[in-house]
Amino acid sequence: MMVNFLIDSGIPFVVILTKADKLSKKQREERRASLLNELPCAEDITIIEFSAQTGEGRDEIRAIIEEIAADDETEENEE
Repeated sequence: MMVNFLIDSGIPFVVILTKADKLSKKQREERRASLLNELPCAEDITIIEFSAQTGEGRDEIRAIIEEIAADDETEENEE
C-alpha cells in the first residue's frame, strides 16, 4: 500500500477527500470512520475534506503546502 511506503520513507503526505460537498454530513462521517479503519496509522495521518465548489479545506491545504515548501527551503539554505 502506498501509505505504508510513504510512512516508511518518512515522506510527508496528506489524504485529501475530494468532493466533500457531494455527501451529507452523516455520509461524510461514515466515510471518514471507514477510512480510519482502512488506513494503517490513520490516527497519525492528516485527512482533509475538500470541495472545489465551496472552498472547504482550501486554506488548510494551502497552509500545509506552504509549510512543507518553507521546510524544504530551509533545508536547501542549510546545505
